[in-house]
Amino acid sequence: MASILSNQKCTACKSKGGSPSPLSDELINQHKSTLCATWEIVNSPSNDEGQALSRSVVCRNFACALEYINHVGALAEIEGHHPDLHITGYRTVKVVVYTHSIGGLCLNDFVLASKIELIEVDLSPKFLKSHPGIKGAKKKE
Repeated sequence: MASILSNQKCTACKSKGGSPSPLSDELINQHKSTLCATWEIVNSPSNDEGQALSRSVVCRNFACALEYINHVGALAEIEGHHPDLHITGYRTVKVVVYTHSIGGLCLNDFVLASKIELIEVDLSPKFLKSHPGIKGAKKKE
C-alpha cells in the first residue's frame, strides 16, 4: 500500500475547492502500518480531538537539516499540501502532517508522508544506528 500511496497525488483541500474527509481510526491504522516506524500518530496541533502524523529525524548537521526541510517544502508545494516543519537542537527535523481544514487526518496526509519518506536525508550515524532500515536514509558513498 505504501507504494500505492506514494504514487498518488494529493487532492484539493477546502481552500482550493476540494472536500477532504477525515479517516476512520481503522483506515488511519491501516495506512500508518505502511509507513516507516519513525512516523507516529499525535494530537493535531489545531484540534484537540484530531490527529496528525509526526516524524522526527536527526540529521548529520545543520546544513543537512536545512537541505531536508527544503526538499520537503518543495514536495509540499508540488502536492499542494503543506506540513508543519521544525528544526530544533540545530539538526533535529520534525515534520507534522495533517489536514489543517479538518484538524485531523485524511488520505492526503498519508500520501504526503509516504512521499516524504522517499526524500533522501543525510542522517546522524547515531540516529541511523538506533533506527535501522529507516526509509529516506542517504546511502553512504
